[in-house]
Amino acid sequence: MENTETPKAPETIISSFAVVLDELQDPPWIHLFHVNDEYDEIAGGEEDEDVAQPAGFKLPGGRYEVPRDETPRHTAQNETLLEIGLNVKPAKLFSNRNSPYGEALQEHKTFVNKRGKVFFLKVYTFFMERIDNTVVGTVEKNEGGGKASFSLADILTMPLARNTRTGEKNSYGIHHSARKRIFITLRRAGYDFMKLIPELPWLIDKINRGEVGEDIYLILKDAISDSENHTGVEDIPKETEIEPVVTSCKKDCDCDVCWRRFAEAKK
Repeated sequence: MENTETPKAPETIISSFAVVLDELQDPPWIHLFHVNDEYDEIAGGEEDEDVAQPAGFKLPGGRYEVPRDETPRHTAQNETLLEIGLNVKPAKLFSNRNSPYGEALQEHKTFVNKRGKVFFLKVYTFFMERIDNTVVGTVEKNEGGGKASFSLADILTMPLARNTRTGEKNSYGIHHSARKRIFITLRRAGYDFMKLIPELPWLIDKINRGEVGEDIYLILKDAISDSENHTGVEDIPKETEIEPVVTSCKKDCDCDVCWRRFAEAKK
């Protein structure tokens, strides 16, 4: 007898992350959260399965949870408070045809774990700023609990938490996805990377292009090229022709209108 049962649609998991740029520092810092190895249903649910995320630094954020989170944007705000103790709000909301939430970046992925279970992953990245200078105690200590702030130069030179080519792990490294989301978000927000990373021309040849990723590398090369092509002299608009002005001024009047008419007549 044929099995007529309709196959279930893959589960969709929604996650949100926050890029929080601290511009009170010079150069500016990015706030990150340090996690332990995480094993969950996505990876397989057992410690002998692949980890869902390796130990290392990531952006503050997590899974969209109802009823706690009204929207994925609230997920990013709530998780940032829980993980690194910062109250944040959107620094800028971006216009997106397929989303009303104002995220800087939206990603869609499909993941199949070792048990053959398929998941659809939808990931939102928001550009956030601190509401005030208050820092509260972090709550999610079971995930790791460590938090730190790094300059963008530091983030560029950090090793990967897990090298996808070699499989090597480094618990003091950064997640590849976190680094990518940081730079794409800041680029979309219109930041000048030459100002955010003053040493970029010297640093560009020293970063590991394979680990950083081709997309980020090209973004930074474009920033250097744009800076080198900038002359530093603003375009001076051509003077427009002065239209005749009807005035009752006397012949020897020194008002601005008469002075400009006199200057034009002397040319």
